[in-house]
Amino acid sequence: MTMKLSPDIFVEANVARIHVTQAGTLSKQMNDCEKNKIEDLTLSGYLNGSDILYLKEELSKTLFKLNLSDAKIVEGGEPYAMVTEKYYTKNDEISDYFFSTHSYPKLHTIFLPKDCTRIGKYSLTNLTNLSFVELPNALEEIDNIALYNCLSLKSVIFPSSLLSIGDYCFQNCQELTSIQFNNSLQKIGFCAFPNCKSLTNINLPNSLNSIGQFAFDGCSNLSTITISEGITEIQYGTFRNCVNLSSVNLPTSLNAISISAFEGCLSLKTITIPQNVNKIEYDTFQGCNNLQEIHLKGTTPPDISYWSNDYMSHCTLFIPKGSLAAYKKTNYWSLFYDIIEE
Repeated sequence: MTMKLSPDIFVEANVARIHVTQAGTLSKQMNDCEKNKIEDLTLSGYLNGSDILYLKEELSKTLFKLNLSDAKIVEGGEPYAMVTEKYYTKNDEISDYFFSTHSYPKLHTIFLPKDCTRIGKYSLTNLTNLSFVELPNALEEIDNIALYNCLSLKSVIFPSSLLSIGDYCFQNCQELTSIQFNNSLQKIGFCAFPNCKSLTNINLPNSLNSIGQFAFDGCSNLSTITISEGITEIQYGTFRNCVNLSSVNLPTSLNAISISAFEGCLSLKTITIPQNVNKIEYDTFQGCNNLQEIHLKGTTPPDISYWSNDYMSHCTLFIPKGSLAAYKKTNYWSLFYDIIEE
């Protein structure tokens, strides 16, 4: 059954398209709709806090698909969430706790407003059936914990405008198989992608200048990593417990590798350390039981914290020609059983 209730409202079976000319009037426009049957909803026009609150309270339990591409979020109206404080809409933002304070138990697809510049903290957290989200082309920031625990999310394409991915953003997105990073991204935050167990490879862009601690910790199917030029440090635990990681391409800009950066990477057999690396912290390769070759490109041995004798007995150290004497004089490097100049 098809109903065109007004020029701004179209309903057919479980599908509804509604244009909200005046912010705060969504509830009035939907008075004649059978709200509990709507599974596929497209909203356009202007939405404020009152509209988002109504959406949560009246429609969140039945929606499978929500399209907000042509909607514009504006300030005003009631608070749409109450957590530790009241949360109100802001112009062109998916603000903090925007969707996550209600369960949306069936929602699997969402298109965010195309003019949105920020996705706020906890905004889509725990939408456990969400498998697809279209990010807006104007997006500049995804704030902390924004898509945490979206267990069914399959892929993410970051728009060219995106500059920052916050802390814990995609933690526990266990079905995430594909990430397409943009070429203007500058920051990946602390614990941004840990336990994304379905990721198989990542290629980080040259624009990136910061990768947070534990950013890809526990990505157990990740096999290939290419780290972009410009990165100067691999931080604490960044790729820890990536047990299938077998190929790592490090940039020449790299200066330091921090504690436990590759700890528990059981499939890693060989790694090349660029010539500008001057410091390698302890436990960098702890538990990398199959590591067979370390190729160091610097003629000056990097400062090295304590390393277990396990490496030194089964791993061959390859160093530049003419640098053997320097490595033989250096703590821990000198303890490797096999050192070969190349």
